[in-house]
Amino acid sequence: MFKPLLRLSILASIWLKFGKQIVLGLLIIIALTILQFISHDINEYLNTTKQTQYLGYVLIAKWCLILAIVVSYLLYIKYSLKSKRATKLTQASKQANSKQASLPKNRTNEHDPFAHLRDKKKLRSKGDLLIEKQKQSK
Repeated sequence: MFKPLLRLSILASIWLKFGKQIVLGLLIIIALTILQFISHDINEYLNTTKQTQYLGYVLIAKWCLILAIVVSYLLYIKYSLKSKRATKLTQASKQANSKQASLPKNRTNEHDPFAHLRDKKKLRSKGDLLIEKQKQSK
């Protein structure tokens, strides 16, 4: 009963987070498929008209277009994810700044139970005290 609901919620969260990249990826797959069909038709046309000297140019153009499409897609994903992270970081810093601004600036040490620890120059643990006692006893 809960499996379909869980599955749907996971898919919805993935779609909300990566929806643009998924759609763009599908469009690129369609574009690459169309490019493959067009290059195949051009190859058949050049073979039937006995213009085989141009087949190398068609192959080079096809692979250059494929590489350009794939590289541009990867760069888009890289920069879109980086910009999302940057916006999240700026939002988080704005929220942190607003929280700090809401705190009272003139806090007194009367209500702070750790004020005596902040005023000490050197903090020592129980282990440090034991080591000092052993050094003094020797």
